[in-house]
Amino acid sequence: MAEATRLIQTNNTVSNNNVIDLDLSDLRKKRIRIDGDDNRILEINPSDLGLITRLHKIEPKLDELAQKALTLDNLDVDKFSEEGDDTFAKFATTLEEIDTEMRVLMDELFQANVSEVCACDGSMFDPINGSTRYEIILGALLQLYDEDVTRELTKDSNQSIDDLKKVQRVHYHTDKYTGK
Repeated sequence: MAEATRLIQTNNTVSNNNVIDLDLSDLRKKRIRIDGDDNRILEINPSDLGLITRLHKIEPKLDELAQKALTLDNLDVDKFSEEGDDTFAKFATTLEEIDTEMRVLMDELFQANVSEVCACDGSMFDPINGSTRYEIILGALLQLYDEDVTRELTKDSNQSIDDLKKVQRVHYHTDKYTGK
């Protein structure tokens, strides 16, 4: 029976002492330097299709946090210095809550320490060029995933229809975050 079930030798397999080693080192993580700082390197696996499942699961929570962040705009910041008014406390508490939740979601989505590397001591809701920090991170990383998965799945000119459908599914879930 063992002879009937053979692993076909490919560039990724090496037979050694009746043990076959499968080399998946092509699935290397990408290293992304944040703001040119060598101490802020993010490592992710942009070929991880599990991202689609995780994104689908957390998408409602992302939308909910974005809506909560909009409520911060409705607080009257002129009252921050008025004695006896709790507007500042409401603002600070809400921001801390949604920032903590967003950090957990981003780390969970990319299965990496995205929040610490990309936001450090700042907030995921810091405004940057008309967007929030988390929107910029999400858009950039999802675009990287999209490009990597598309490139990998289209390497073989004889790819199957199933592979093309996978690329289409990736685009369906990432296009709204990458601005396509």
